[in-house]
Formats: sequence, structure tokens, C-alpha cells
Amino acid sequence: NSSYSRIPKDWNFNLVLQYKTVIYDDLVFQPLYTNITVENRTFIVNQFIGSCNGASYNLKGNYNTNNKIPTFNTQISVSNFDIQKNYTSSALVRNWAPSAADAFGVVKLDYNLSGKLNRDYTPIFESLIGEGDITISNAKINGM
Repeated sequence: NSSYSRIPKDWNFNLVLQYKTVIYDDLVFQPLYTNITVENRTFIVNQFIGSCNGASYNLKGNYNTNNKIPTFNTQISVSNFDIQKNYTSSALVRNWAPSAADAFGVVKLDYNLSGKLNRDYTPIFESLIGEGDITISNAKINGM
């Protein structure tokens, strides 16, 4: 199929979910709260808040299918992400970021990213616009 999937025009709803525990692979989020709205052919994450391994996560964003090419906008905030604590406790983190084996520190991230999507829902890199801040307290890399 050469066309994008569009959110149906008549879909309008709000969904609020709150979980005590969510397990994704070997990551345990406690608690996890989500507030999602679908309206005007747009999927909106009003709030996605959770904690895992001492780090706090907050995500907001949307996926808009009003135009010929879908767009997305994401705001991500992460605080108190201890690199070594997460590396040693999660195979998923070790697989995604093997270089974290030699990294130490506590990460705080605030980042906004928006752009257009290809037919396979990967970003069109030329369309990406992003900005934000990352801070690593007590940063150290072994071997450097």
C-alpha cells in the first residue's frame, strides 16, 4: 500500500490510564500514568509519566494525519537517570547502549523533536527539527 494510514475523521475520544506497575522487557515502571486524546485526525499524548530505576520520565506529543504527509511532535523530559544503575540492572539498556558500560553520571534531559514521516513511519531526516538540553552530573568515562 502506497498511502499513509489516516486516523478516521469521526474518531474523537479521551483515554486516561493509570498503572501501579508496567513491565517492559526487564524494565519496571512504577507507577505509569497516560492521558491520550484522539481528535481531528490527530493522536495526542497529553501526558505520559512514569518512574523506572529511580529515573522520572515525562512525554508529550502528537501524530497528525490531517495533511498528505503525517507529522509528529514530541517533548521528552527525563530526570535522575543514573547511567550505571540502569546499565547494570537492565539487559535492554546494555543492548541499546553498550558504551554505557564505561560511563558514569546522572542524566537530565529536556528535548523537543518534530518532523514528517515516511510511509514506513520512520522520520524524514531532512524534516527534523529538534532542540533541547542534556545535563550529566558527576560525568565520568573510564579509559578517557
